[in-house]
Amino acid sequence: MTTTTMTTATMTTAQNPFVNRMKMSSLQWAQVALMSVTIAPVRFILAFGLLIITWVIASIFTIGASSDFTVPVSKFRQSLYNLLRKMGRVIIFFLGISIEVRGRRASSREAPILLGCPHSSYMDIIVWFVTGGLPAAMTKEENLRLPIFGTLFKAVQPVCVNRTDVKSRAIALNRLKARVCGSGSGEWPQIVIFPEGTCTNKTSLITFNRGAFVAGVPVQPLAVRWQCPHVDCITWTEVSEPSWKLIWIMICQLPSTRVIIEYLPVYHPNEAEVAEPNLYAANVRNVLAEHLRVPCSQFTYEDRSLMRHARKIGFPEEHAVVEFHSAHKHFGVSLPRIKSHLDTFSAMMTSPHQYDVSVQQLAQLLQLPADLASLRELFSTHYDVSNRGRIDFREYVRGFSSLATLVDDIACERIIRAISDSGSRHRHREIDVILNRVEENLGFRPDQIDSNFLEFIQKRPEFVKLFQLCMEER
Repeated sequence: MTTTTMTTATMTTAQNPFVNRMKMSSLQWAQVALMSVTIAPVRFILAFGLLIITWVIASIFTIGASSDFTVPVSKFRQSLYNLLRKMGRVIIFFLGISIEVRGRRASSREAPILLGCPHSSYMDIIVWFVTGGLPAAMTKEENLRLPIFGTLFKAVQPVCVNRTDVKSRAIALNRLKARVCGSGSGEWPQIVIFPEGTCTNKTSLITFNRGAFVAGVPVQPLAVRWQCPHVDCITWTEVSEPSWKLIWIMICQLPSTRVIIEYLPVYHPNEAEVAEPNLYAANVRNVLAEHLRVPCSQFTYEDRSLMRHARKIGFPEEHAVVEFHSAHKHFGVSLPRIKSHLDTFSAMMTSPHQYDVSVQQLAQLLQLPADLASLRELFSTHYDVSNRGRIDFREYVRGFSSLATLVDDIACERIIRAISDSGSRHRHREIDVILNRVEENLGFRPDQIDSNFLEFIQKRPEFVKLFQLCMEER
């Protein structure tokens, strides 16, 4: 199992999986231009025309079906839905995509859940059209409101979820359990889930969501490999080309884009994995990572949310990720808390494209002289663990979180005693400088641990370490 140790001395440096910048040569753009006035329009018209026909048929087939998808459709209606699968396969052909299927798809009795990975594109919907009956899907609620595609999603009897609503996630999880526990009877089709929960650039497998593993049933991993002949026109994530542009470049490719869909052996969980879904998810991820020959990382959908928040406040979004799963696991920090850290960190930037800070900028944040020996030691030991002389947002969050663990009653009492020891000849000279900053913030010199003092220390735990460093040198 791949793990990440979260300390201030050891840090991961995994590449941001939510960035994909497409680079094309002049010759490649020339090919796109030529195809745009020859073959590509024909491909597009055929694919879009059949898509409209498929949508009309899907609208008819779904009349009278359960609107909340809690009742399985009849065998006859399911056979009609399978016609949509075959039509989808033809649409894919018209788009210029060739498909190679490897391995055998297990039955719903053998594996109620199919796990697609890595999830890198809107075109991953191809997995619904390759073999066997049309599987169900677990998807976000907003997909049902998409023009044309919303109706098609209804035909796959989805389990819908609002990712930002805790109650919705709980309801979706219960519905998933009910389905997979009854799929062996044939009432419900297999369900396809992309456990990463969002699209990535395939450089690593991000943390799997636990939902697919809570029921403790066998799963069949499904490896999805895209092979683009000239340029990656498939990967679509937070920072990438717009989807319409990628689609057009894809249908302009010669030779055609190819996708290999490989069914891996069914994974049967042991007792420990059934009891602990996170362990089950991690072990299945390891199997897929080894098969795909890519590393595992601790990024999650929350990291993508941080990138969107960064875009709103004008911070370089690709530098806003922190490997949220690891930060939350080791320090218990929440997404709103890290967004607050991002606001603070962003305020230290002096230019639109800046994404890291020096000890001088941290000193300005703390309103302390940058030449304090204790401050420089704190910066080097808790923040600048890579010894670059500057820290990015990921380092800032981890350094701050490690400092926050120092805040307890004993540490606060020692600080108050140091403050009170104003007449000692052994008093460290920097304590008064640091104390003046505390006094300016509170409006008075603290002589006891009260709510105002604790609130200040929790907001800026750097001062706990600064006082500790001064007292160690006395």
